[in-house]
Amino acid sequence: MSALAPHQTYSDLEVDPRNFVEGQPDVHPQISHSVDPREEKIVQYEHRTELQPDGHALNHGGLWKGQIRKRRCGLSPFKFWTVVVLLSVIAVGAIVGAVVATKQQRGNHGRPVPSNSTGSLAASQLETIRQRYNVPGLAAGHIAANNLSSTAVGVRKQGNSQLLKSGDVFHLGACTATITAMLAAKFVDEGHLSWNTTLPEIYGSAAVHAMHQNTTIGMLSSSTAGIYSTESAAAFEAWWDDFRDESADPVMLRASFTSEVLARPPNTVPGTVYNFSTPGYMALASILERKTNRTWEDLTSELFSSMQMDGCGFGVQPESSRSAVENPWPHTASSSGPVPQIPDGLHGDNPSALWPALGVHCTLPSFARYLQIHLDGYHGRPTPILSRRSFDVLQSTWPVVLGHSPTYGGWSYDAVSANGTELYISGTNTMNYAWGWLLLEQDEAFLSFTNVGSEVGRSASAAALYSLAGYSDPPHGV
Repeated sequence: MSALAPHQTYSDLEVDPRNFVEGQPDVHPQISHSVDPREEKIVQYEHRTELQPDGHALNHGGLWKGQIRKRRCGLSPFKFWTVVVLLSVIAVGAIVGAVVATKQQRGNHGRPVPSNSTGSLAASQLETIRQRYNVPGLAAGHIAANNLSSTAVGVRKQGNSQLLKSGDVFHLGACTATITAMLAAKFVDEGHLSWNTTLPEIYGSAAVHAMHQNTTIGMLSSSTAGIYSTESAAAFEAWWDDFRDESADPVMLRASFTSEVLARPPNTVPGTVYNFSTPGYMALASILERKTNRTWEDLTSELFSSMQMDGCGFGVQPESSRSAVENPWPHTASSSGPVPQIPDGLHGDNPSALWPALGVHCTLPSFARYLQIHLDGYHGRPTPILSRRSFDVLQSTWPVVLGHSPTYGGWSYDAVSANGTELYISGTNTMNYAWGWLLLEQDEAFLSFTNVGSEVGRSASAAALYSLAGYSDPPHGV
């Protein structure tokens, strides 16, 4: 067990009011972009969670906790509640279908119950999981009492003998979105923004579509602004060549793309439906860049420095050359097994303009540090950044009409677990997979990584996380 870095004090700790609206459990897994590691199957998972040129991406955005106002987006009360009723009917049908499907998948045994977590996973256990799913490498860690234990097995590159290590750099994929949301919380803490700041307050009313006149920073950070990938598919396709141009300025690309997206009508009434939004996090980053005249990368690097996350950076895992194997190589899945991809920006990751949604990499200890800071914030312990109130908001939910209720901070939320309140994130750039899982009341966390994407990467990394947590009744297929 190795101790995490010591915490720095923050002078502006605030009393936790604990007076927000209760969050709702994830009752619509079939439309969710995040996947609870205890769930066996997510309908429509594959095409919705892997980033394609049309903009589809994985993750769990965040939802703020608050009430949906009747006159939001200029709708009359009658029209608003008509939309709410229609969406509620759809939601009820989805709930029934989800419950039936889930019971069938679980053999009517319901939600599995964890045994006492040992907080450790022997290398032999992890190797068994790695071989079962035929992934190149697999790493997992457990945090408790401010200590990290971790295990890594397998290789950095399929067909190469370089062993994977816990200190290697792993890609976070769309777990990155939670970091961008935390950066926004820092701006709120410093008084530069509020969660209720509207898009017209930043861009002016004329530059924003009429349906976005009341869209807020909190909606962008929570993926409820109605600008998720399906609505922006045409824009993504039109911009894809520009995004892939490595000589282009990502700040200018984000600004121009955001202007185009926000001038379009939202796909759903802002504030009513959750759907992970790569364009939403690009827009949020562009707003922060506009406010400071600094790049998102610079602002985020400063955040990492404050949190002592020295092992984090951007883009594909670093190598000293195209042939070096100093960190996990990205892999795509195929019927014959994992296929290594060249670790550069064109082959091994998404374009830099999209990094605010899914472009951070970290060592396992640095990502563990991030999870520990969230635990500290929840329990009111001193942290190097943010007030207690900001952690309350980041970890609190806003119930929506359709979709699960994640948090302001981009985490998926579960309030009905046998473990108490849980927050979890998962992310992929289609060639790696990462998980983070916070058991808030129990004051512990779990994390896992693999260097291959697709369903095989999700299943392997979820199985590692699940086994590390000590579940006695693993879900079907894991």
